[in-house]
Amino acid sequence: MELATLLGRAVVSWRVAASGGAAMELNCTVPIRAVASVQIGFPRGTAAAGTLVVEEGGEVVWVNGALVPGVVSAEVGAEGVSVVLMVGAGEYEWIATE
Repeated sequence: MELATLLGRAVVSWRVAASGGAAMELNCTVPIRAVASVQIGFPRGTAAAGTLVVEEGGEVVWVNGALVPGVVSAEVGAEGVSVVLMVGAGEYEWIATE
């Protein structure tokens, strides 16, 4: 999905693994001078926020129900079975597994 904003192009795409365990991939582009709230998770009943492992660009940023210290400077909160990250401009590739 692509959206033209006053600050530039915002893009998001995602896919959920069809089999072989719970996994979700989310890619997004946040325009320069913009911030975005990125919500990563699973449908209710398939996982708990405390069991999610979230990676961005190959680095673990969320594990055991908390942000990994020193990896990402972001506001983070667990909402149900989702992890919500506030991020600045850039291109991101998130992978969440249970």
